[in-house]
Amino acid sequence: TTVVCPVFYVGSFTSSDITSFDQQPNGDLVKISTYTAGATPTWLEQRGNLLFSTNEQTGAVANFLIQTNRELLLVSRQSTEGDQPTHLQVAANGKFVLAANY
Repeated sequence: TTVVCPVFYVGSFTSSDITSFDQQPNGDLVKISTYTAGATPTWLEQRGNLLFSTNEQTGAVANFLIQTNRELLLVSRQSTEGDQPTHLQVAANGKFVLAANY
């Protein structure tokens, strides 16, 4: 039996990195890689093979393709037309992203 371990992506207000981790069957987290995503990737949300991120310092939302090797590839970065986006929600149909700014 093959056990597929979930992958977790972690961002931070104090760095420009997104770090990926495997969760092992015993619950331990093992670091996979670190990706320089841009300023402060504080809120992350995954939808299928896409990862969305707020960037509070730049006022933007970015989305990344999660490649088969679990590395991230930047797809686009768009301004929220506001300051410090702190939360985002991807619509159920995947066509829209709602961002909340401070």
